[in-house]
Amino acid sequence: MSYALITPPAEEPVSLSEAKAFMRLDGSEEDDFVAALIVAAREYLESVSGLALVTQTWRLYRDVWPASGMISLAHGPVQSVDAVTAYDADGEATAIALAGGRLDGRARPARFYLPSMGGWRAGVNGIEVEFTSGFGAAAD
Repeated sequence: MSYALITPPAEEPVSLSEAKAFMRLDGSEEDDFVAALIVAAREYLESVSGLALVTQTWRLYRDVWPASGMISLAHGPVQSVDAVTAYDADGEATAIALAGGRLDGRARPARFYLPSMGGWRAGVNGIEVEFTSGFGAAAD
């Protein structure tokens, strides 16, 4: 099981002007440095907390779907599960219907139940679950 960031956040949770005001910086000489600090701080906080602060899209790769039909999703809170794709031995993709699926996106870790997938085996990284996570836009 592994994760890949598909669509990074479109904005940071703290704006450059907010950070500069907090740091009591005037002028623009340090803007690039402060912007890099904002990104580094968000990435660090997300990595140690397991949260996604601002809306972003992730993909989970699995070999097998648990027989219970329930999987855990890191990088919460999870707003939605957007697609589940399974690949057969020949590498042919099959889009899995999400009907009947239930998401508990606020749980830690988030949980997604899809009864039609229980026990599905697809081989190494043969199941992909694409989901949107985060608390929303930076203003939220």
